[in-house]
Amino acid sequence: MNLNLSNARILISRVDAIGDVMLTLPLCGMIKKYYPDATIIFLGRKYTEPVLKRCSSIDQILIYDEWTDDNTAVQRLRQLQIDVIIHVLPNRRIAMLARKAAIPIRIGTSRRWFHWLYANKHVYVKRKNTKLHEAQLNMMLLKAIAIREIPALEDLHQYTSFSTTRTIPHAISSLIEKDKQILIIHPKSAGSAREWPLSSYDELIRLFPKDRYQIVICGTKQEKSTLGGWLTTLPDYVYDMMGKLSLDEYIEFISSANIFVAASTGPLHIAAACGIRAIGIYPPVVPMHPARWQPLGSCSGFITASKTNCHLCSKKSDYCRCMSEISAYQVYQKIMDN
Repeated sequence: MNLNLSNARILISRVDAIGDVMLTLPLCGMIKKYYPDATIIFLGRKYTEPVLKRCSSIDQILIYDEWTDDNTAVQRLRQLQIDVIIHVLPNRRIAMLARKAAIPIRIGTSRRWFHWLYANKHVYVKRKNTKLHEAQLNMMLLKAIAIREIPALEDLHQYTSFSTTRTIPHAISSLIEKDKQILIIHPKSAGSAREWPLSSYDELIRLFPKDRYQIVICGTKQEKSTLGGWLTTLPDYVYDMMGKLSLDEYIEFISSANIFVAASTGPLHIAAACGIRAIGIYPPVVPMHPARWQPLGSCSGFITASKTNCHLCSKKSDYCRCMSEISAYQVYQKIMDN
């Protein structure tokens, strides 16, 4: 199988959440480093399209939500004349469609049984108990196309290739006070992470002098519905923008802010990629620990509990003892630590 990879058409398949997609972008950047003339096509969900279109390493976007019919999907894949598909997120249906479309090189982890049916290049990638970051684990799949470089953790952000216009959306521009720093707090995670208590966010907010910081609470409409009356207990100088911005608008607002604080969630990774001060709050337990999921950015950071018995906390509970032991002042100090 002697393909000229320097001009290859390479399909990256990752059809899950925003944070996972953000941590796949460095893989795209690494491919462009070795094969700058290759065409990178990204298969993702419709709701992650605002993220994908801001990555300069991606040449074309395919929307998986539109693949309602297998035959039509196979025909589309054939029309695109794809040379290589990399199954970053193992997906049995997509793997089957890629084989039916006769894509010459089909790369997947050897740890999924269906890849032995549908993929023809297998890479051993073990994610359980790993010491590698998620973005580094994704890059291991590139061994199948002769890319063996795995950047150091501190260098990963250089491969994200994420850019915005840094334009404050009209929906919030009239509220912004230009003489203040913008601090965005994203208190929920749509169930994707252990969350810091709302009471701790309240304490953190009150540590910032209101004459120097403009504090904005952000998140989705669905996340807002889980907060109960918490927003009404906050100081009147705190702005509530939950559910009021599209993802396109939210990305631009994040890039225009100075500080972003959240648990391990997609918008945290967006903030890190935008180069602002992005601080993530993490539990110490595998596999949710920051060694694997910390934000990648020149100004990003994280804070985690020192306890190691977080595995005793129920995954189904809204309360995590280890997360609650992280004080508001610790997070404040981390934000101010330059």
